[in-house]
Amino acid sequence: MDASTKAKVDLLRLYLENLPDTIPQSGGETTKYGFDFFLVDNDDLEDKGLVGAINRQLKIRLGHRNNGPIIFSERGPGLCKLADLFEAWLDELASDPEVLILFKWLDDLIGAAENAYRTSNAMVLTFIVVLIANSFTYYNGCGIAPNIDCFGCPATRKTGQKAQVRKVGYKVAQQ
Repeated sequence: MDASTKAKVDLLRLYLENLPDTIPQSGGETTKYGFDFFLVDNDDLEDKGLVGAINRQLKIRLGHRNNGPIIFSERGPGLCKLADLFEAWLDELASDPEVLILFKWLDDLIGAAENAYRTSNAMVLTFIVVLIANSFTYYNGCGIAPNIDCFGCPATRKTGQKAQVRKVGYKVAQQ
C-alpha cells in the first residue's frame, strides 16, 4: 500500500474512532454495521468478484452513496473496524482493476465523517501538516485524537507540544 493510501486509511480510522457524541453509541454486541464480522455473500462473490461483493455489502450496510452522503446512524467498534478492513482490502486487492470502487468508498467515508462533524457542530478534527526532514509532523487542532498531541488547543490546555512524526504522502486538508 502506498503512503497516500495508508494516510487516507489512517484518517478514516481517526475520524471513525472520534465521531461526535451526537451520533448514538452502538449497544455493545448489537451493532447496525457489524464490520467486526464482515463476510461477503458467496453468490455475489461468484457473480461479481471480490471487489463487487465487497461493494454490495458496503451498500447494504451503509446505504447507496448516490442518494447523498452516507449518514452514520451509530458509532463504535463495529464501525471503526471498517478502517482495518479497508487497509486489508486495498493492500490485498491493489492489482485488481476494480479496486477503484473501494478507493471511491474510502473517499466517500472520509467525506461522510467530515460531514458528521459539520452537521453536529462538533469541533472537526483538523490538522496542519509540516514537512520536517522528509517526514510530516501532524499537529492536531482539537486535542481528542489518540497519539497526536494538541498544538495550541485550549480544549486540552496543551500548547506547543509536537505530535508524533510519521511519513505520509497525503496532505490532510484543513477546514
